[in-house]
Amino acid sequence: MDHVFTTEVIEPNRKADFWRQFVCDHIADVDCHIRNSTGFRGEIRSFPLVQINMSLISAEPHEVYRREERIQRRKNDYFVILYQKSGIADYQQNNMTIRLNPGDFVLYDPRLPYHMILLEPFEHIAIRLPRYMLSILETDVATILGHLVPATSLGGELVTAFLRPLIEKIDEMEAVDLHAYVEAAVSIFIQSIRRELGHGVHSASENTVRTLARAKHFIIRNLDDFDLSLENVADDMGISVRHLGRLFQKEGLSPARWIKSLRLERSASYLVHPTHAGKSVSEIAFMVGFGDISHFCREFKQAYRHSPGQYRSLFKMN
Repeated sequence: MDHVFTTEVIEPNRKADFWRQFVCDHIADVDCHIRNSTGFRGEIRSFPLVQINMSLISAEPHEVYRREERIQRRKNDYFVILYQKSGIADYQQNNMTIRLNPGDFVLYDPRLPYHMILLEPFEHIAIRLPRYMLSILETDVATILGHLVPATSLGGELVTAFLRPLIEKIDEMEAVDLHAYVEAAVSIFIQSIRRELGHGVHSASENTVRTLARAKHFIIRNLDDFDLSLENVADDMGISVRHLGRLFQKEGLSPARWIKSLRLERSASYLVHPTHAGKSVSEIAFMVGFGDISHFCREFKQAYRHSPGQYRSLFKMN
């Protein structure tokens, strides 16, 4: 389910105040400055996905600040991937100043001060993810904060190709499928950033990178197949299992670990989603491809710090 916060339902003379006082201060936990309040409009459409939150944001030009005093008041325990869908923005953090054009993206940290100048009417896609999730992706976060990945790069092209169908079909997707899809998008974002900064493999051809992206898409589409295996994925790609493993290893990944991570994410969604409230933990484990319930429970607790039953009680959706 999504949550919408929009100025469309606010009286014309209160739209800018609503955006400053409610959306910026309460929802986004930032300060903002709106130079021209006349005719201001803005909307945030948020999709809470248990561990991940994705927001579609559109608004008129304004400035956004996150200063030290606000950080001390609330130390948000997450990172944000910001994708510039349309419009232009200047972004400053971590001693970096970049300009975001359509198709560009950046990773930023709400625990550090930042300043964003939204120069014209814009659309953003913001994906908020727990800080611990980046440790699963095996990257040194400090080296990638605030660095631009441009739309014209291979990473930018891959991310755009991945996000376009997601946004087009978002109203047709169930929360559990959206969660797995966005988690996969996070992986592609981070690996694209690493590649642009030299942490990936520069010698890899476009064909190699696109083959890996296709493999990830196949895994996402067939994640609930109990018989999903590396052999299945490799056969669909027309490559060997060994070659598939090499493709993942070039980005510091293990295909088996990536599949397990996605299955755990989907099981977390099933556990708390009202649609599956009547299903047992065992049933959900089998639905996402785990054949051994004891193994599933051990892996789940290691990933989420709670047993499946505890997690369901803590995070279940109303």
